[in-house]
Amino acid sequence: MVVGEILLAALLQLLIDRLEPREIRSYFGSLHGGVSKRLAKWRGSLYEIAAVLNDAEEKQLTSKAVELDNDKARIIELLSRDERPVKFEVVAIVGIPGVGKTTLAQLVLDGNSGAMDQFNPKIWEYVSDEINLEFNSTQESLSKELAGKKFLLILDDVRNTFDYELWERLQLPFRSGAPGSKIIVTTRDAKVARTMGATEVYDLQCISHDNCWKIFGQHAFKDILPNFGLLQDKVVARCSGLPLAARSLGGLLGSKEYKEWEEILNNESWSLSDEESDILPVLKLSYYYLPSSLKRRFAYCSILPNGYKFGETQLILMWMAEGLLKQPKERKDMEDTGADYFGELLSR
Repeated sequence: MVVGEILLAALLQLLIDRLEPREIRSYFGSLHGGVSKRLAKWRGSLYEIAAVLNDAEEKQLTSKAVELDNDKARIIELLSRDERPVKFEVVAIVGIPGVGKTTLAQLVLDGNSGAMDQFNPKIWEYVSDEINLEFNSTQESLSKELAGKKFLLILDDVRNTFDYELWERLQLPFRSGAPGSKIIVTTRDAKVARTMGATEVYDLQCISHDNCWKIFGQHAFKDILPNFGLLQDKVVARCSGLPLAARSLGGLLGSKEYKEWEEILNNESWSLSDEESDILPVLKLSYYYLPSSLKRRFAYCSILPNGYKFGETQLILMWMAEGLLKQPKERKDMEDTGADYFGELLSR
């Protein structure tokens, strides 16, 4: 039960951190001198890659909207129901990896629907199955923070970590909130939804072939979608109705010449099954076909904990500290070189 207690306490502490106002912490606190100059250089780098970043963000936002409007409306409808006289209810979004559970929850949280204004605070927590913090008694503090408030809590990617006993302990602070509070749980396992007593379970389905092709095209082509005939059918088949696969495959093939597409689409990795891994074949291929200059820097990110949020500047500093950025021959700072690598990775 030690692991369960650590997970429980860590999650509670993270929830409190989201609710308490905190001052911005600078990553440059330990540096001496030259801070302003460094910031100015990074600001210039941001301007240089702004076009790449904006294009990637626009594509991402457009992709999210494909065939999810109805799902979003349905989830908001479920959240708006106040038929049961209880402190909080659980709404579960269930689906296979890559189908868009997290994306749907984000759309609900970030949407402009007036129905969402009733919730304050709105809290997002990535759960998964690895939270490595020490056990602390935080339930009382969290109860005080939520007391009398109609909150919306999103627990993203809950796996088989939560048994019933752990869930019973975790939910104690939530009972201090106002009636009508809601908890959204995204999970790939319907058993998790039942364990957490979800009053509503929304099964998120795969998207259509047409929408797979649209999402793929938004990331693979700059202009109109061409008609590739049989090749188009093969692309759609490789996506398997998963938005994540369509986006990733679009980013991969979009960086290649058309003559290379057939080779990638026929790669034996598509037929290899790894039941112990949730990694989609297209994600493995995306890494395999990364240029060697990007592969090491991308692989370095694997040491970061699941769900850990980091910024461009922080990652560049970490690359520099590990010797992953070499001093360029031309008159260019390592920070600028790092910004170029970051922008290229983001564009994929």
